[in-house]
Amino acid sequence: MTYAMKLGPTLFCEFCGYAERSSKERNSSIVCKNESNSSLICVAIRAWEECINMMGTFSPSHDLSSSARVSAFLMSSIMKYKSNAFAVERNVDDDDKLYSVINFFVEPMRNGKRGLLKEILMLGLDNEAKAFCEAIKSAASFLENSQHRSLIGLSILKCFEMGRNDDEPVHSGLLNVDVDEINIGNCLLCAVKAIETSIHLDGGLDGETRLPTCTSLYYQNSANPSLLSKNWRYSRKFPSLDMSDWEDTEVRGGNATQTFGYSVLQVCCHELSKYIDVGHAFEEILESQQVPNLSLQNDLACIEVLATATNGTLSKHIGAIASLAFKTIENSLQELEFLFSKITPHVSSLKDHRTLQEFIAGRLIAICDVLCTLSPFVENMDSTNTITANTLKYAKRFYMSFTKILLSFIGRAVDLTAESSNMPKLIDMISSVFSGRFATLLYVVQDQKEIGKKILGQAKIEGLGKGTDTIRN
Repeated sequence: MTYAMKLGPTLFCEFCGYAERSSKERNSSIVCKNESNSSLICVAIRAWEECINMMGTFSPSHDLSSSARVSAFLMSSIMKYKSNAFAVERNVDDDDKLYSVINFFVEPMRNGKRGLLKEILMLGLDNEAKAFCEAIKSAASFLENSQHRSLIGLSILKCFEMGRNDDEPVHSGLLNVDVDEINIGNCLLCAVKAIETSIHLDGGLDGETRLPTCTSLYYQNSANPSLLSKNWRYSRKFPSLDMSDWEDTEVRGGNATQTFGYSVLQVCCHELSKYIDVGHAFEEILESQQVPNLSLQNDLACIEVLATATNGTLSKHIGAIASLAFKTIENSLQELEFLFSKITPHVSSLKDHRTLQEFIAGRLIAICDVLCTLSPFVENMDSTNTITANTLKYAKRFYMSFTKILLSFIGRAVDLTAESSNMPKLIDMISSVFSGRFATLLYVVQDQKEIGKKILGQAKIEGLGKGTDTIRN
């Protein structure tokens, strides 16, 4: 830790110095075109990230907590480069202090000054910004408050916004950058990394998961049921992003009082669908199904940057985001399989068993949400149909988990219809939305196979179709 505390601030100063020189020499582009300098700076950022991880490593003999050590390290890095850049907050706990320091790096605008990540993006330093996002992810991982981690992820996404606050006075930030924001549109690698980082900090599908008894809070006689719901989720270490966090988000056809379900992954999937044509087979289905639309009033800037890229890499970036979604679903399904195989058989208390069932049902609702969002567009996401095949694969595994939880209610079928249970919501989603979309996707795959695109064998398609008909009936 001693060596990390000495070396880390020096590495940070080297990085900031490089970025500031890039700003001053922007017209001649001497520094920006020097790939060897850029590679060395990326190495410096990664080394700085390792110092962060070293400072946060669990040490029972140390007097300070992990969050306190990381915040002290970050403040030391800032102060070494510019002594008056950041004012240390007093009388706050370690977690809040770390949250404040990380916000200094990632908040697009803080007290009229641009954040460091925003300035790096304005300089068009794509690889450096990507490495810096990774370092921020490491630092934010030491935050104990799940809501703080999610808000850090949102701030990273908002750094890609251009021209949203033209009327506000802007002062120089840490790097004294004074260039046009148009260079942000060139940071494609960082845009993908920003989405990955935000999904990670949001806990994957944690923000989308309905917790046990969480939905019943809406029916309590309270002046502020939304606050009750949030407090319940905070106490369980689950984030709860709502419309106010996304600012310009609105729900069309959904519940206006919804206080969760605006997870980074779900909103990104909805935003991505704006730039992809709906599959022909899904047009009538989408018209007949009234489901909540979580698309933003203003386009999510990082998705817009990827979608409007002029170098013809849209399909590549779409594939990267789809891979992030499938990786998150994969992790969630593995969690459920672990609960089914290792935890559930050993739970003897009826109350604990019901709580476990409710959590599993809430997680399945989250998985179902994401698969339902992606399914109408996967046909046009790539030319090799890899995304389509993966969607079907995870849909099948989703059905397997759903079957297991249904079987766990044998002897207590009355609990399936309880008003405060997640199961009625899950069953309704599958019967009214998911099964129809899954069956339609199977027909799409079958048609593609007939024109020479090999995806699934006929026997496998028929087997998946039988599973769909069983669930629907």
